[in-house]
Amino acid sequence: MQEPSKPDDEQERLKALRALKILDTPAEERLDRFTRIAKAMFNVPIALISLVDANRQWFKSKQGLAACETPRHISFCGHAILRNEIFYIPDTLEDIRFSDNPLVLGEPFIRSYVGVPLLEPDGFKIGTLCIIDSKPRNFTDEQLESLKDIAACIQRELRRFSLVQAAQAVMDGEASLHAVFEAVMDGILTIDQEGIIQQVNPAGLELFGYSENELLQQNVKILMPAPYQSEHDGYLQNYLRTGTKKVIGVGREVLGLRKDGSTFPMELSVAEVKGVSDGNKRLFTGVVRDVTERKHAEEMKAQFVSTVSHELRTPLTSIRGSLSLVLGKMKSVLTPKAIELLEMAERNSERLTFLINDLLDLEKMSAGQLEFEFAEVNLIELCKRAVTDNQGYAEQQNVTLSFVPSTLMAKAAIPVDDGVMVWGDENRLLQVLANLISNAAKFSDSAGAVEVSIEQIENGYRVSVSDHGPGIASEFRGKIFQRFAQADSSDVHRGRGSGLGLSISKSIIEHHKGKIDYSTELGKGSVFYFELPNKMPNLDATP
Repeated sequence: MQEPSKPDDEQERLKALRALKILDTPAEERLDRFTRIAKAMFNVPIALISLVDANRQWFKSKQGLAACETPRHISFCGHAILRNEIFYIPDTLEDIRFSDNPLVLGEPFIRSYVGVPLLEPDGFKIGTLCIIDSKPRNFTDEQLESLKDIAACIQRELRRFSLVQAAQAVMDGEASLHAVFEAVMDGILTIDQEGIIQQVNPAGLELFGYSENELLQQNVKILMPAPYQSEHDGYLQNYLRTGTKKVIGVGREVLGLRKDGSTFPMELSVAEVKGVSDGNKRLFTGVVRDVTERKHAEEMKAQFVSTVSHELRTPLTSIRGSLSLVLGKMKSVLTPKAIELLEMAERNSERLTFLINDLLDLEKMSAGQLEFEFAEVNLIELCKRAVTDNQGYAEQQNVTLSFVPSTLMAKAAIPVDDGVMVWGDENRLLQVLANLISNAAKFSDSAGAVEVSIEQIENGYRVSVSDHGPGIASEFRGKIFQRFAQADSSDVHRGRGSGLGLSISKSIIEHHKGKIDYSTELGKGSVFYFELPNKMPNLDATP
């Protein structure tokens, strides 16, 4: 017996067969009628629609056979799908490939076989229409052509079924999308390229206070107060003309306008609906969310932080002054234990002062009220001053702090004593350096070193603060400049900061049109740096 080999496209063929989703499904009249016709037309005891799976042949439609499937390795249909033309065996006992086949020697005692390959819509041979007799048979060419005609009808039925399945999948998808569209709590609007509203969900109607008939076919700017109303058409036309994204594809916070004339803050996201159009017009979908409650909560939080910070500042200043006075004038009469306790209280009151100042800066940043006084700043003198100002803190951490002239500066022939000028706020830049230096000292090994340096880069300068500490884990990279971020809480004896310093530093540097970032290597240390442009703006212009 000769087992059928596997076609070269076997994996794709099996994938196409299973995509039809007809394996192991109940018998269907639409296919059974063809096997009945074949059985009667050719006067044979068995007619089958056989589907050749990975390890079996399974009968989707069968006439005159009780079995539902047989193993593929003994199947006749496994041979039939290997060829493009009809597979015809007049007498199996005369064919050495099948003379000892179990299906020939036993039930159903196949003595003649004719199989026509069945192709699914993409052209893969998934099975056969076959007729079987228990005695030798000779069929004419005309009869074989008639069997091929019946097979062609079966293929058309399979193709129609595939199209029905595809259409049903599309309808199911549309139904799911419609259900989401109707149930989602955010407002969803679809507009065309002229800004005309084509569709709006119930949440959008409730949000703006309109009925569906009042909004459909209206320009979407009816939902916007000035100045957004007058700018909207320009945004759309600019995007269609140039592809530049100012609103489309970019989320932003704007004001929404209700039917009753009231306004509310909302988040707006607009995206073009790719591959979908209304005639020749492109379509866009906007998602809007009322953020009134969130804004109110943020305002309350900011007000609370501001109030608490200011209320703490006055008594804390008095406490620090009193501690400094006692330690300055009465230290000689105090016991060592009392001095230790007073110094600890002074250090902690100083930490509280830094925390309060950070919270106040954070509040101002959130409100866009962080003040800057821009002028020409000598970066070299700035770095030297930062080293001097933070020397005491470095000594507390048993760390050596120094300013290191850069090799790049030397290559650029910039003498260290000459000015390296940028446009910035000196005090705010000192604040950034203080944050970077204190972090580097805090996380350096005892008796370690922290270096501050300047490098010339393209179109500006880079100021770096390097340490030789444990480094920063890679999973923390996306969070390190966020508020209240803490990269390491294990080294508690050195004290932890508020987690606001790097966030505030990032805001300050970005206000200078610069960039802040870091590089790190576990076990070897980290380098935090910020870059500032060297181009001076007009001194009369507001930075």
